[in-house]
Formats: sequence, C-alpha cells, structure tokens
Amino acid sequence: MYNVFRSMKQLITFDFKKLLFFEIFMRLIGLLIILPTFRLGLFLSIKLSGYSYITNDVLVKFLLKPSSILIIIILLIIFSLYVTLEYVYLSLLFNRASNKTRISYRDFIVIGLKQTFQIIKKFHIIVLLPILMFFILIEFVQLAFFSSALKLPDDIFDQISLLRSFPFLMVIAIIFLIVFFLEFIFFIHEAVINKVSLKSSFKESRVILRNNRWKFITKFVLMNIFLNLVMFLLYFLSILTFSLFIGWFRGEDVVLSLILTFAYTIYWMIGIFFSIILVPVNVAYISSSYFSVKNLYKDDIESEVEEQTISSAKKNVWLIRLIVVTFVTVFVLNVFSISASVKAAYDRTQFFKQEEIVAHRGASFNAPENTLSAIELAILQGADGVEFDVRGTMDDVPVLLHDETLFRTTNTISNKKIWDLTFDEVREFDAGSWFSRDFAGEKIPTFEEALKVIKGRSIAFIDMKTNNINVELEVVRLIEEYDMVNEVRLMSFNVYQLFRFKEYNPNIQTILLVGAADYDIYGFVTDDRVDHFAIQINIIQNNPRMVTIIHRYGKKAYAWVVDDQRAIYIGMNADVDGFITKKPILAREIAYSKNSSDSFRSLLENLFRR
Repeated sequence: MYNVFRSMKQLITFDFKKLLFFEIFMRLIGLLIILPTFRLGLFLSIKLSGYSYITNDVLVKFLLKPSSILIIIILLIIFSLYVTLEYVYLSLLFNRASNKTRISYRDFIVIGLKQTFQIIKKFHIIVLLPILMFFILIEFVQLAFFSSALKLPDDIFDQISLLRSFPFLMVIAIIFLIVFFLEFIFFIHEAVINKVSLKSSFKESRVILRNNRWKFITKFVLMNIFLNLVMFLLYFLSILTFSLFIGWFRGEDVVLSLILTFAYTIYWMIGIFFSIILVPVNVAYISSSYFSVKNLYKDDIESEVEEQTISSAKKNVWLIRLIVVTFVTVFVLNVFSISASVKAAYDRTQFFKQEEIVAHRGASFNAPENTLSAIELAILQGADGVEFDVRGTMDDVPVLLHDETLFRTTNTISNKKIWDLTFDEVREFDAGSWFSRDFAGEKIPTFEEALKVIKGRSIAFIDMKTNNINVELEVVRLIEEYDMVNEVRLMSFNVYQLFRFKEYNPNIQTILLVGAADYDIYGFVTDDRVDHFAIQINIIQNNPRMVTIIHRYGKKAYAWVVDDQRAIYIGMNADVDGFITKKPILAREIAYSKNSSDSFRSLLENLFRR
C-alpha cells in the first residue's frame, strides 16, 4: 500500500503546476459551460413535455416521457465527454510523469485534444460508459450522503412504488456498470499509451487485473472513503465558518434559517472544489497500478531532457497565477449564481422548490410595521423580499402606512385620514413607541426612503393602498429614478390599478391580491398585465387548485398572511411560490427543511439551535 501511495505522489507532484492549471481550467468549463447546459436541458425538457410546471405527482411521468429521456441521454453523453476529456489528459500527464519527462503547455493541449478525439472516433460510446462509471463510483459516497440528507415527497414515493420492477432493474444496472468499469479499468491507458484496438485493450486490462481484482477494488474503495471523509470535514468546517459569519453580522436568531437556505449550495460548491483533488488522485491510483504492472517507471530523472521544459514552465507561471485567481473569483461568484440558477430552474418544478420568504410590513413581529427599522431587520433576517403598504399624504407624498388613519400605529389620538394631513404633519408623529420603547422616535418613512434601504439588498413588494393617480405616478417615477424596476413588485386588490401601472411602465411586475373566496382569477390568469397572484391562505386551504391553475400559465402564487406552522404547511402542500409573513425566520426554517431528512434537520438544529 505504501508503494502505491508513493508512486501516486510521484505522478501528482512531478508536474504539479501543469496538473493544477489543467484541473482549474476543467472546473471553469464545468461551471461556465456544463452547468448552464444542464439548466438549459431542464427548461427544454419541460417545454417539450407539454407541462408548463412540474408538480410532484407528475414528476415520474415527466421523466419517462420520450423527450425527457432523450434529453437526459444527451446530457449524460455531454457530461461523459467532459469527464473523458479530463481522464485522457490526466492519463497523458501521468504517463509523462512515469517516464520522468515533461511536456510543454502547447503540446499538452494539442496532444490531449488529438488523443481524446481519436479515442472517441475509434471506440465511440463504449469509451464513455466506463469513464462515466468511474465518476459515479468516486462520487458515490458524496451522492449517498446527499441522498440520505433528502426526504422525497410522498407523491414521488407513490409513483416509484407503481414501477414494481424499478428497484430490481436499478440493482442490475448498477452491478453491470461496476463490473463493466472494473473490467475496462485500464482501457483508457492502453488506448492512450499503446493505441491498441478495443479487443486488445479489454484483453490487456483483464490480464493486468488477473488475481488482483479484490485487492485493487479494496484499495480503491478505502482510498475514496478516506478522501470523502476529508471532504465532509471540510464541508462541516465551511458550515461552521458560515454560521459564525452569519451570527456575527446578522445575529444568532437567523443562523439556522440561512444555513438551511445555503446548506446544499455550499455542499455542491465544496464538492466541485474538492473534485480538483478527488479526480486526479483516483486517476493517479489507477495509473500507478497500471505503470507498476507494465514496468513503465524510470529509475533516474533525465535532468538534461527537463531543463528546457522547466524553463518553459517558469515562463508560464504568470498564466497559472492568472488562472488560479480567475477560478477563485468564478468559484466565489458561483456560490450565488449556482444558487440563483438552481432556484430559477426549480421555479418550474415543485420538487426542491425554494419558496420566497417575504417579510409582511417588514419584520413586523419584531419591529413596528412599515418602518425603516422593520425593513432593515427583515433584510438582516434573510427575507427574500420586503412587503410594505403605501398611501399618499395631502400633498401627494407616498409614505408607508397600512390604515387610513395614524391612530393605531403612531402616538396620535386623532382619527384624521392620511390624505387630510400634509407630509410635514405626518412627520411629527412617533411611529415606534406604540410597539416598544426601543423604537421610540421612529418616523413614518417615505416611499423614497424605503427604496434607498432596500436597493440592491432585497425585493420590494409594494402594496398600494391608494388609487390616487398622482401618488401612483410618483411611485413609478421614484422606482425608475433609483433604477429599481427589476427590484420591485407592485401589488393591489384593484386589478385596474395594476393595468395602469403596466401603462406607466410595462416592465414593472404586478401582483394581484386575492382576498375573497369567490374571486374570479380565471379572467385574469391569462392577462399579461397581471404577472403573479397573492392569495389569502384560507382561500388556498379551501381551494388549492387555484395555485395549480396559476402555475399552469407560468405565473407565481404567493400566500398571505402566513404566520404560524399550520399556515406554512398549508402553503407548502398547495405548492405556493412564496410566503408573505411577519415571521420570516420561522417560515424559512420550516419551508427550507421540507426536503431534508429528519436526521439531517436534527443535526443542523443541534448544531445551530437558537
């Protein structure tokens, strides 16, 4: 075992800079090309399936559609080509390392591409199967851990149970692929190094494995268990670091909810990063086993052969540094872009959907409603959006207020209507002390002040409580002035008010508020002037089909006001797209843990319990 790891170390460290350069380059291709291709494939498969939205009860049917199967096969082929390219390049690099000879960057790129093309042209899809199985096997522990952390919805379990032969066929397929991979384990090396036929490669691979199969596979499995344990340790250290960062800057109360939000994203990003180690180490293990049997190692380093290539490598140090910096930058950016891409893709599917959490009148359970403090706190609590109400003063200044009067939410004893007061008069009242002495002196904010706080940090859900045309125009003017057309959602119970906003600016998204059980949404669900709907939770409980109809037309359905566990579960069961709630932390913790297994959820709770 020691000799194996010693030879692996020699293969990996001999031309380590080039190896690192190549692995970083391959991950950039994965992040910038392969990932978007898979996302495009998901959208295309949904479009071709005839469904506008994939609910859990039709997920299996969707996957078994001929168009979906074809796209899955195409995506697997693309991914297999990607892994094959990496495997061939690594085999080439380690072959040179076994002979103690370096290769220039130019020759490395050209020869690797040429050999990959020749192998695929010669062996076609046969070469892709063992390579794909290689990747699945080395990632098996990660996939098993990820699967154990998930909880499949009952609808999906029911559909799978109807496919009686599915478990048996899966077991047979896995056994076949493992055997296939094992028998072809040295196939690529034979093809790259000796350029022999398929039959000869297969025969030589079996000769090398003779009487060593169990020994080889045991070392292979143990090595990968160890590597994956290291990855899990790195993952949990990242989670702990992330939690400390959140607790420091946003407070301990929001740690669990935000960990649930980003746990899987962090896991996959760590997996992508760790694959820079996992893939080369495994190929090095296979290569060292192959070279030791074939006696391809040289005893002495031919320094005179290396001198010129070492000089060439030094000249390219700046390029390696540039690639490393680029990868780190792209890696950090993709923590957010991958999360956004996944979320965008899941907007079309019920499974794994991440509901938007919208703070009702700000974080109004912990701060006075419709104030800057409530908005700021909602953002700190991790709300995806902040909802607030807008009314107009006598002098047409849009301000944040729910009621017609200031009596309930300020220190005034007057029942004067907001539209009978000037903005200067409104500004005299205290809008915080009624809630708590801690907020004494809080003022009723203007709409403009609210936009300044939210810009670039969240999405503003603006509930229009006035039909004053001048106030409407001022609201639109300010949205455009602060360049926030894509950061606001205009809401109203009055559909004709939404129509007016679309006339003011067609790019502003509108949400029709539904507060009556007999409200006829069917007349507006096909209207392009109504982008989405927000429905009172009791209506959703009595008529969940309303959400299904909204999804059928590619629009979102939000639930309001959702302030307790029961209401959140009603919304989740109806497959709403978001919750408008006074308790964004509670809503996120429940909604974002619905697909997590009980054991994974308990682990996170024990680690980050408030």
